[in-house]
Amino acid sequence: MKDQPSSSPQSFHSPWRGLYRAVRAWRLLDHRCAACGLPAPSRRFCAGCSNDFLDRGPGCRLCGTPVHRAGMICGRCLATTRAWSQYWFVQDYQGPWAELIRRFKYQAQLSLAPPLAALLARQLKGEGAADSLQQEGWQVTAMPMHWRRRQTRGFNQAAELARLVALDLGLGYRQPLYRHQDTPALEDLTRAERRRAVRYAFGCELVSGRWLLVDDVFTTGASVTAAAEALKRSGAREVALATLARTPISADSHHNWMRAVFDGTPGAEDH
Repeated sequence: MKDQPSSSPQSFHSPWRGLYRAVRAWRLLDHRCAACGLPAPSRRFCAGCSNDFLDRGPGCRLCGTPVHRAGMICGRCLATTRAWSQYWFVQDYQGPWAELIRRFKYQAQLSLAPPLAALLARQLKGEGAADSLQQEGWQVTAMPMHWRRRQTRGFNQAAELARLVALDLGLGYRQPLYRHQDTPALEDLTRAERRRAVRYAFGCELVSGRWLLVDDVFTTGASVTAAAEALKRSGAREVALATLARTPISADSHHNWMRAVFDGTPGAEDH
């Protein structure tokens, strides 16, 4: 009796196996850095871009303004009271880093969420914060978005980041914060107008313990202040802040702030 060809996987020597291996190898090699396009590990930036993004000088522990030594607090923050006890960020909102955030936020490139969140988590680890956050039982929450804006955009970029950062740091994630007022864009408002616009924009369920508030960009400070205060009113013992980027303070803004401080202008602490 003539032997029949075996149908087992071990005896499968057709050209299809070679094609399968070629396609699999191509897929493994086709991961590209979202910043520069060079080959990179899956869902990550290449080592060169990662190091460039994380390469910055020390910043104020409350707002990120450049300072001489890590852990220092700048003069602006010494002149006021912050609603958070610590602030971490990756890089200033400019250049390629800002472009990546815009692609993620405004072009709905959600595939950027994992590498962006990974760099933010890496920043916290690099500053020695990860272990203390775990030991003290911190929980992670996201800057909330009003339901109308979320419906228009289709997602909350801060929540996408916060979930991944919590997973990377081994912390719990929960969303007790909510936004019940859809406020206008704050960029075109004065300091006093910003404060009024967001003062009662946020609500929060009852909470306890310590909370890490995650957002994409720290701009004026008005919204994160209102959100952190809502957490504290609802029982949070301590709030810290982490963002992908911070908007650099211009020389004109600093000059205006200094003049407002000496003139005793209300709201001079906002930035």
